[in-house]
Amino acid sequence: MLEFNAEKHEYREDGKLVPCVSNIIAPLHDFSAIPPAILEVKKEWGTAVHLYLEMYDAGTINPDRSTWDERMIPIIGAWQRFKDQYGLNGKPPAVEERFYHNGLRYAGTRDRRWPGVIAEIKTCAPNDTTGVQLAAYAAPLPDASEHRLIACFLDDKGSFKVREYNFKKYFNIFMCCLTIHGFKQGGK
Repeated sequence: MLEFNAEKHEYREDGKLVPCVSNIIAPLHDFSAIPPAILEVKKEWGTAVHLYLEMYDAGTINPDRSTWDERMIPIIGAWQRFKDQYGLNGKPPAVEERFYHNGLRYAGTRDRRWPGVIAEIKTCAPNDTTGVQLAAYAAPLPDASEHRLIACFLDDKGSFKVREYNFKKYFNIFMCCLTIHGFKQGGK
């Protein structure tokens, strides 16, 4: 059974610690030029956006917008426009969906999944690393290569950019990262 410790960002399957997608692909990121205080602010912002959009998609957000953090109003508007543009209407069947890949022994959390679509929510600039992440999220599904892998990059002004990724190309890169991760862990 998969367990997740949000405070430590750790996944355990049947009590055993397993690597997560974000740790496996960490070598693809270079945040060395960004001061730690700025990284922390960006991390907190991304977490807040995810929480608001989770409540929005689950239908649990207070409909009285005067109770919202006003910075979220343009974000939620952009997210809804993205969903409309891509025909992803209604409540997603899977919101913040945790999974474990039995064969490759890694875990993660998909932001959203609709039939045939996995969507990732980002508050950064469009990048290829997100494609690697999405491919890893799709891999445990029986029809992984049939899913559209879509990232919605939201900005705080209410705009968004969209990137779609090819499963095969980006999953090959993920497998390289997984191999390196295993090597660094002593072949585990």
